[in-house]
Amino acid sequence: MSCAGIIEMDLRNLANEVKKKAPEIRKAAESGIETLLVLSKKYANKPKKMRSTDYVTPFIECLNNEKVSPKAYDIAVNGLNHVLAYNLASDATASTIVDILNDRLSTEESSALGLRILQIFPIIVENTSFIIPERKLQSVLCHMATILCSEDASSQAFQLSLSSFQQLVQALGNKAAAFSEANVKKTSSKVNDSLRERPPKSLGDDVYCCAYWSVLQDLAARVMDQNAAWLSNGGNMERVRLPLALSLSLLLTLLTQNESVVLNRVEFASLLQYLVEIEAGCDVAAARAGVAAEGENGRFGDLDRGAEADEGRDAEVFRGAAGRGLRAERAERRAEASGEEEAEEL
Repeated sequence: MSCAGIIEMDLRNLANEVKKKAPEIRKAAESGIETLLVLSKKYANKPKKMRSTDYVTPFIECLNNEKVSPKAYDIAVNGLNHVLAYNLASDATASTIVDILNDRLSTEESSALGLRILQIFPIIVENTSFIIPERKLQSVLCHMATILCSEDASSQAFQLSLSSFQQLVQALGNKAAAFSEANVKKTSSKVNDSLRERPPKSLGDDVYCCAYWSVLQDLAARVMDQNAAWLSNGGNMERVRLPLALSLSLLLTLLTQNESVVLNRVEFASLLQYLVEIEAGCDVAAARAGVAAEGENGRFGDLDRGAEADEGRDAEVFRGAAGRGLRAERAERRAEASGEEEAEEL
């Protein structure tokens, strides 16, 4: 089925579901279908020219309406998911969608609707040109981390939140990888010698790159049994104290999937090198301690057993990739020092 056919079905389902409680939304959905059919026929091979708020507005209005059924909310979220997945939302429309979804998240906690909303944000990062503001990204990731810390590891809420967290951070990592390849900076006179309150200024105004760096630093902080300050979003840091083993597992997964970021940008390489050099064996020891403590009550048993089984191999990957990121910098510094000595002798 074509993208227009899928969205048309969403609109028809919405119109049918709200016809009694919200006839105005039904009318908007029917009008949206007419617009969609005209545009899809005229621009069959040009999706961006099919964009129109006429068939997006009914979904947004539904999420803002307190009278409709939970099923209607679910249909609306599915509709927005499809609109974004097919890149049929302009930047202005995507901005409105982000605002609406963020507002709904604040009241949904770990409900089925809230979990469905979380799955949309990775799509927005990957498929649209709209840049989600850092504060809103922070809020979404904080929501995910809170669920990971409050729900049992075997629950659906935990598993769906973990999947959404990984997908969103990976999407940020993909954007950071593109930034690092276009703006290579392997060396610097200054590197990280401690955890920071804000991302390095050298990352500029790239929101996604800065957000990715902040998540990596918070995961590194948790591996060292420190607070995840950025993920707390200015709130209670105890609510986002991710288990050490889970933090290490996430950190290693992101590191191996986006190694080019570490190799091309010294800010990321020095962050990870700092972690390795300050406490060379602390990451594995902390993960093992987390396995022992949390494995006893079984809450994170499956995750921790997996982390314990792989910790030796993962630690080598972690140290190796972080080390490669600064190797070029150290070689260049030695070359510069040698050149200065030769100049003095002459």
